[in-house]
Parts: sequence; C-alpha cells; structure tokens
Amino acid sequence: MPAHIEYHLLESGIHKYTWLDNSRDAIEDCVTLYKKMNASASSGDTVFILIDLRQSGALPIHLLTQRVRESGIRDDVTYRTAYISDEQIVQILMKNFAVINRVGGNRAFFGSREEDKAIEWLLNAHPSSD
Repeated sequence: MPAHIEYHLLESGIHKYTWLDNSRDAIEDCVTLYKKMNASASSGDTVFILIDLRQSGALPIHLLTQRVRESGIRDDVTYRTAYISDEQIVQILMKNFAVINRVGGNRAFFGSREEDKAIEWLLNAHPSSD
C-alpha cells in the first residue's frame, strides 16, 4: 500500500483516500490508486470518492491537475466526490481543482468533524449544485 495515501474501499462502496502528506510522491500514489479505481468501474457506474485532507493540508493543485488529466477522466462514469478538510483554503483550492477537472456539481466540501455527513451526502442519489 502506498506510504503517502491510505486507501480503503468502504462496505458502502465508497473509495476513501486519506492523504497523509502533500508531496509529489503522494500525488503519484494517488494517480496509481485512481487508475485502479477507474479500471474497476463499468460504463454507466457512479464512483463514490471520499477524499480526506485533514492530515495533508493543501495539495499542489497544478501538479495534481496535470497528473489526473494524464491518467484519464472517464466520460462514461459519474464521479461523486466529498472532500474533508479543516482548512478553508484547502476547500477553496479543491473547488478550483474540481472545476478544472470537470466534476461539476458532483462534489461537496465538509469540515473535519463531518465525515458521517460527507458519507451520507455521497450515498444520496441527488447531486449537489455546489
């Protein structure tokens, strides 16, 4: 398992990524895990992702955007992503990342004590307009 990100597939089907740091190696670990997640998704699937940034803080958005684009965003899969962070600046940066990478209203942002709320939102069938 990568040393910079903890990955768990929760019983609910949510892919949980806990970023342990914000290094270049963490981004490469994320891309590796992201490719595996994408490969296991079928056309028409909704992929539920929980990204926990409480330990890592802000990520290098430019590099992350570049690497995610290179690894491929599937047009035949819907991504529903919840971000958890206790820093407002991290939420702003991740909103910009989400817009750049075309994930539209299928994303939401939660504070550090709102993991249960984030999971509930992920499993709700109606995407947010955030």
